[in-house]
Amino acid sequence: MTSTTASPASARRRNGRHPGPPLAAPVLVSAAAWLVGAVVLPLAVAGSTMPDPTADPRSVAGSLTATASSAAWTAALLVLSGTMLVAAGALLSSRLVYLAPNAPGPLLAGHGAASAGVLLSLSGALTWATSVDAVREDTDVVVAVHAVAFVAGGACVVVALGVATLGLAVTTLFVARTPRALSLVGVALAVADLLAFLVVAVHQLAPLLLVCRVLSLVWLAVVCLLLPRDRGPRGTR
Repeated sequence: MTSTTASPASARRRNGRHPGPPLAAPVLVSAAAWLVGAVVLPLAVAGSTMPDPTADPRSVAGSLTATASSAAWTAALLVLSGTMLVAAGALLSSRLVYLAPNAPGPLLAGHGAASAGVLLSLSGALTWATSVDAVREDTDVVVAVHAVAFVAGGACVVVALGVATLGLAVTTLFVARTPRALSLVGVALAVADLLAFLVVAVHQLAPLLLVCRVLSLVWLAVVCLLLPRDRGPRGTR
């Protein structure tokens, strides 16, 4: 007679609990890395955040030169932030598929977060390029590289976060295991995020990107903290 010992993960699955690390952890790390890299460091070094790429090219180049000493750290933190978003997307997709196997929301949430992470990492890589002497010596080149980094890490990331937020909000409405009001707030945030594509054409709307990004990251973190590990009975509302 032989006996087998089930792994902790297998035991949790049999008990109806989804294994894995806390969902909110990578979201919080990503948010913190982005906040320090994109906001705190530039403010501490140059007294302002990343320059507006549509401003006078010489002014933009001057601002980038002023932050060149911290650009490598900013880039590294943006890459870290993006990587954590990719991890969050994978973990979130796995949890949501477990909770709602036949719903489309899990794929939207996972792919949206992963896309946002890739775009943010791309923005970090381009930000690093602006710190290279050979790039900064040519005003046109450094402004062009910064413009792509600005769009990729701004409007594109926020739109992708909108996809992630929408997928998570719709799924939480479906499984009814989190407050309905919170899910509806997520839907509203997702719509606002998705409309961020307008910033590419109407640059005056750019300040809204910061608001949408911060609110979406806070919402994602809160929902990830509340999202259950077990399927359980669907809530009644």
